[in-house]
Amino acid sequence: MLPFFLSSCIISLHPLFTSEAIIDDGRLTGIWIEQGENQESQSSFDFKIGENTGHYELLHTDNGSTYTYDAVLLKLGEKYYLDVILNGELCPTSNQSKADEQYPVLAELIASHNFYKLEFVEDQFLLYPFDGDRLEKMVKNRMIRIKHENVDGQLIITASTEELQKFFIKYADDEKAFEEPLVVKQMTR
Repeated sequence: MLPFFLSSCIISLHPLFTSEAIIDDGRLTGIWIEQGENQESQSSFDFKIGENTGHYELLHTDNGSTYTYDAVLLKLGEKYYLDVILNGELCPTSNQSKADEQYPVLAELIASHNFYKLEFVEDQFLLYPFDGDRLEKMVKNRMIRIKHENVDGQLIITASTEELQKFFIKYADDEKAFEEPLVVKQMTR
């Protein structure tokens, strides 16, 4: 099973953030637990303040495996986003055998950015992945123009940060552009 953030539907070579878009928001720090239907396989997300403004160290634990990410909180227009990059080794810290791991080869070779729209709602937040199937259809049917490459069937966005920001601002309020959110409830601060 892929960790949540690696299964993002938008994989980009360039970040979504610029120094002007990065923000600090104390609401993100702490331990968060996924609020899913299957309570036996809950994921936890531990956000710790990083060395730079708006940067967080994220420890994501899923089914006994822990993954470390650099996460950057940013705001475009009135919407919040997370730009998440796998940090360190790709292999999870668990007893999982290498034969059971199925990771995209690209992730092992190149640090790629994954993007999520984020909404704070009381003691929880919602993470919305972009709908990858819709994005691929839009690209294929030339409904949108965003620089990309197709690598072994995987759409890789190669657009600049400026182009990415324009794209996300344009589709920020389009409910069809995003998948159902992952609901995460805060446990501690």
